[in-house]
Amino acid sequence: MLSDPVVHWGLAQTGSVNWADLAANDSAGVLAAAKAHGLANGWTYATGPATSRTIAGLTKTGAEFTSADRDSIIAIINDLHALTEGLETLPPDQQDGLRALG
Repeated sequence: MLSDPVVHWGLAQTGSVNWADLAANDSAGVLAAAKAHGLANGWTYATGPATSRTIAGLTKTGAEFTSADRDSIIAIINDLHALTEGLETLPPDQQDGLRALG
């Protein structure tokens, strides 16, 4: 994670990026290793404030994600982000209860 350009991008940006566009920032070879394992069409979407960022990295072995694919994925991620936003403000016993579920 410390060397992953996808994570670095997602912590600093919101929106979406193709992994190929981050190749110049991959000094540790994380993306190259992913591609060597068949994960050739990576794409990342990040949303939310810096204090509560959701970062989703997705790949597929076939063709790149279509615009329709991306729109559907973005809607799901936005919904998940909204559902989990603010959990850190719950009382400690409720936070512990939620952690016990996962």
